[in-house]
Amino acid sequence: KWVTEFAPDLERFWFETYGRVAWTGEPANFESYANNFERWFDVRAIRVGEPADRHIAIFFNDVTARKVAEAELRTLNDTLEQQVQERTLELNTLWDTSPDLLLVIDFAGVFRRVNPAWTKMLGYTPEELLGLSLIPI
Repeated sequence: KWVTEFAPDLERFWFETYGRVAWTGEPANFESYANNFERWFDVRAIRVGEPADRHIAIFFNDVTARKVAEAELRTLNDTLEQQVQERTLELNTLWDTSPDLLLVIDFAGVFRRVNPAWTKMLGYTPEELLGLSLIPI
């Protein structure tokens, strides 16, 4: 069946691609959106038969659902990234401005991070505390 019979309003790109496969014999593998069908397709086009006949076979798979899911995933990822940045800024602001002594220690009780309140309240700089064990203090 001729492509023009199947989809007479198909975008020029499709005809050009299939024509190139028919003339050169070089297969085409691509994904593209077909406005006429409002669908995404994963397409494989190969020349078949005698080269002089310029016949092609077209294998296509509707991948619209996957493309929609990928777009939604990108949107969710962007939203999540923005939320992580906002929460990180909030946490850093709390850490830097809290009058309370805040610290991060590892499982051995060693200081890994202290907030500025340690210097303000007790006079210890972060450099003096980092690496020390909580037990001897």
